[in-house]
Amino acid sequence: YFFHLAPDLFPSGFIGVDIFFVISGYLITGIVLNQKKYNEWNMVKFYLSRIMRIVPTLYLTILFFTILSYFIYDPNELLKLSQNSFYSITFLSNFFFYLESGYFQAIHSVNLFLHTWSISIEMQFYFLYPIFLALFNYRSRSRLFLWLLSGSFISFLLAQWGGNGRISYPFIEDYFFMTNVPDWAYFMPFTRIWAFLMGGLVFQVEKSRFFEKSSGLLSVLSISVIFSTLSYLNTDLPYPSLHALVPVLATCVILLQIRREQVVYSFLTWPPLQFIGKISYSIYLIHYPLILLFRHSG
Repeated sequence: YFFHLAPDLFPSGFIGVDIFFVISGYLITGIVLNQKKYNEWNMVKFYLSRIMRIVPTLYLTILFFTILSYFIYDPNELLKLSQNSFYSITFLSNFFFYLESGYFQAIHSVNLFLHTWSISIEMQFYFLYPIFLALFNYRSRSRLFLWLLSGSFISFLLAQWGGNGRISYPFIEDYFFMTNVPDWAYFMPFTRIWAFLMGGLVFQVEKSRFFEKSSGLLSVLSISVIFSTLSYLNTDLPYPSLHALVPVLATCVILLQIRREQVVYSFLTWPPLQFIGKISYSIYLIHYPLILLFRHSG
């Protein structure tokens, strides 16, 4: 929210998306594997629950701001907005915005629904990931762990070094740069899915009989690490890349270590924060178009 509101003051606010992806991967992995364990897994029911959670509010928001824009924007801008709307409701906006422009350039344009790129990736993940999990026997924990680890590693490699690749021989650039993030990495699901899979790995580790939670100090330190990234990350750095690994790993540690007697748990379950969490999706949907419309009117 703050990155969109004041990108100059909060230049690294975009790391919130990565944190959200990790938490989503953790929760969805838990839902699917726990339901499979107790023979309660129903894929149709799962998809319907995700659709009912995401689609109605999204469509209502797009409809409202599209109608409102009719009284604000000129015909050319409305044509652009109609494209935004179409790709947002079909959950393909991440591909559309990549083909149109880079994310950090598009935040200054008329793209009212630019922020739906993350929702599109989330829905793409929700659609494919449960099918992947359903193929595994619940007892094959070690094999599933290796698959999640391998998928996360490959996805991260694409995000970090994908720009070195070519589609023609010799397939790798003559000069291999250690940080060569491709321009498509920000929007593509295959360079973002590693954060989701890291959340899945957290669930696997958490349920392992070898895992023991330690003191709450690690959770506090991890939160400090996340906040420390705000001091150096900005839109001039290649992202997602090794820079994204810092908030992602810190989030994983928090998910692993958090427990009821910790100060961090008490803080995160504080009723006002829980209320904000419940309405966060609605706030996320409306905040960006509201910011753009106010800027345009001003």
